Formats: sequence, structure tokens, C-alpha cells
Amino acid sequence: MNFLNPFFLIGLAAISIPLIIHLINLRKPDRIAFSTTAFLEELQKSTIRRLRIKDYLLLAMRILAIVLLVLALAGPFLPPEWSGVASSNEPVLYAVLLDNSPSMGQIDANGPYEEQAKDLLRRFVEKARSQD
Repeated sequence: MNFLNPFFLIGLAAISIPLIIHLINLRKPDRIAFSTTAFLEELQKSTIRRLRIKDYLLLAMRILAIVLLVLALAGPFLPPEWSGVASSNEPVLYAVLLDNSPSMGQIDANGPYEEQAKDLLRRFVEKARSQD
């Protein structure tokens, strides 16, 4: 797999941000003993376990979101040679979209844009094989 913009892969260093935030929040609070909290100690242990699981899941989701964003920005693609799709004998399907909005009526030194586009498409069709 190749990337169209491999420079964006440097953004994977941003994974360290949620890790640092997570490690900063791991500080244990000071314990203060109260006689009334003895009854709540068992409830507190199960609650803490549940919160830790949620914290780890949240950390994993944040890291995954950053990785997916960076990979999407890097533009991954699979060259046709690797996928086995590009063989010289198989017909190729082309799709063309020609804009016929008023902006294509503009004229430059080579004539109207619409006519230039049509000429380009004619040359493209002439170069295509008969089975394409």
C-alpha cells in the first residue's frame, strides 16, 4: 500500500496526546479516612473497576480516531499492479462527466471551454481500444 501524501503520517505522533492526558489523570487522590465511608468501600471498589474499563476504552477510541484521521489524510491507495486488476487484455470501463453549466461558455485563446472539453473527450475516445 502506498500513500498519496506520506508526509501526513508524521501526524501519528499525535497519538501521544491522549496517552499523556491519560497518564496525567492516573494520579491517585489523597485518602482521607472517615468513619462513615467504611460502608461504601465495597461499592467504591466495583465502581472504580468499572470506571477504569471505561477509561481504557475511551483511550483506545481516541487513539483509533487519531490513527484513522491521519491515515485518511495520508491518502492510502493500492496500485493496480498489486491488486491484479490491471491486465492489458481486459476491457476498461470509463466514465466521463461533462459540465454544461454557463461557466463552460467562457472563451479563452483556444475557444470556448465547452468545445475544448469536447475535443479532449473525442481524442480520449479515439485512443481507447474497441473493447473498452
